[in-house]
This record gives sequence, C-alpha cells and structure tokens, in this order.
Amino acid sequence: MQANNNLSLSASFAAIKTLMDIIRPWFIAACLLITAILLLPSIGQLTESYQILLRYLPYGLAALVILLGHQFVQGRISFAAINLIVGYAIIQTQLQAPLEQDSVRATFTLLSLYWPLNFFIIYWLPER
Repeated sequence: MQANNNLSLSASFAAIKTLMDIIRPWFIAACLLITAILLLPSIGQLTESYQILLRYLPYGLAALVILLGHQFVQGRISFAAINLIVGYAIIQTQLQAPLEQDSVRATFTLLSLYWPLNFFIIYWLPER
C-alpha cells in the first residue's frame, strides 16, 4: 500500500512538473502583458523628453534583439526582429490614416500579406 501511494505521488509530481514546464513561458508573457496594460495610463504623466524616447524605444529594442541574435547565432530571431520592426515602421509612417483611402488600404493589404509570408519563410530557414 505504501509503495502504491509513493508511486502515485511521484506520478502526480511528474505531472505537475510537466504542467509547470508548459505554463511557465506563458505565465511570464502574461505577467509582462498585464504589467504593460497597468502602466499604460501613466504614460501621459511622463515628461515630454521621456515621451520622445518612447517613440524610438521599439527601434532600439529591435536593434538590440538583432545584435543579440547575431551574437548568439540565432538567425531566425534576428530575421523575425527585422520583420517586426519593418512592419512597425510601415504602420507608424503609412497607416496612420483611415482605411477608406486607397493607398492606405493597399498598404494594409500588402502588410497583411508581408508578415505571414515572411514568418513562414523564417520558419523554414535553417538555423545557422
């Protein structure tokens, strides 16, 4: 009876460990997302100089990700960062108008094809 309880207990611990290994990355991402949502209203309280820095922060972070991806020989991550920052730049420069304009709608359509196609290509590229 004691051996049976120990076996079921160790199986339970193994199942919990497996579940925690699956949940852990999603938990960290959820915590970051919740923190960002909670801090969003306080952006208006920042001084003008910090608000200017926030406009350029995505480009700096993308450059950092590209450099780290190159340093750690993770080409897919670098290409994904390039893909995201190009899309972000297109959104910030070209898509800040209503979609009723033909040029904006064409840009949006091309961007909606650009991202999935490039991520599909990145997925199939071999890691160097």
